[in-house]
Amino acid sequence: MGNVRVNTGSLAATVQATGDLDGDAADRLRHAIVEIIVRERPGRLIVDLDGVTDMDATTIGALQAAGTSAADLNIDLEFRTAASPLADHLDRYGITDRH
Repeated sequence: MGNVRVNTGSLAATVQATGDLDGDAADRLRHAIVEIIVRERPGRLIVDLDGVTDMDATTIGALQAAGTSAADLNIDLEFRTAASPLADHLDRYGITDRH
C-alpha cells in the first residue's frame, strides 16, 4: 500500500510518494499532483518517488501527464527518482531526476 504526502511552501510544492503505487494510492498521487498544478500553480513542483517500490501503468501515465501539464503552465517540474528501486524503469518513460 502506498502513501502520498503533500507539502506546499513559498518556493516550491512537494508531493512525496512511498510504497506500492497502484489502485487507490495511484489515484491519490494523481489527484495530489493535479490539485497542486491547477490550484496552487507553484513556480516549482517536486515529485519525490525515491520511496516508491512498485507502480502500475496508470501511475506512469499520470506522471507523464503531470510533466505535460506542468510544461504547459511553465511550472518547473522535478521528478526525484535516484534512490528508487524503480529508477531505471522510470527513466525509460522519461520520469527521471532531470527537470
